[in-house]
Amino acid sequence: MKIEHPSTLEPPELQLEREGSIVQLEREGEIVVECALAFGKDMSWLFGSAGESNISCWNGVGVENGRITRIDWYDEKLTGRIPEAIGELTALTYLFLGENDLEGEIPSSLGRLKKLRQLNLARNMLTGSIPRSFSNLTSLEELGLYNNYLHPDAPWYLAGAELKEYLWSLEWRRVPKRKTTSDLCHA
Repeated sequence: MKIEHPSTLEPPELQLEREGSIVQLEREGEIVVECALAFGKDMSWLFGSAGESNISCWNGVGVENGRITRIDWYDEKLTGRIPEAIGELTALTYLFLGENDLEGEIPSSLGRLKKLRQLNLARNMLTGSIPRSFSNLTSLEELGLYNNYLHPDAPWYLAGAELKEYLWSLEWRRVPKRKTTSDLCHA
């Protein structure tokens, strides 16, 4: 009697979907490796004892439904610039890069992270303005940008975006839920 592997019992369209998500996760893993290297980290920091094959066990990386949804590298002594490639991690809902030594401008590619609910880039050495592409972050609930060298005015292109929970302003103060970025722009 021949025992069929479970994947051979699946309809072809499900096999293709599963294989596609594996390829997607592998590509996202490559992007995370690229980011870790750009931030001055080596593979042993990223992989830890989990090894390179288990992405969900990498340092600060969360995976749900075959996609990378979380990067929490808060206070990990990261250096360098935020790579544009991070904007290709389109399933991210949580990105914490605060309390590091990141420099340069915030890449506009972060505006492609439309599922992003929490973004913390606070306490770095980032310069310039908040990218216009941030107006695409319609799921954003928390935004931490304080203690950087960013342009001090809230950008007009965020005026229509309402942050569901709260907005961390460019300073330490917390703006309650009832406020919108429009309130900040016209204060």
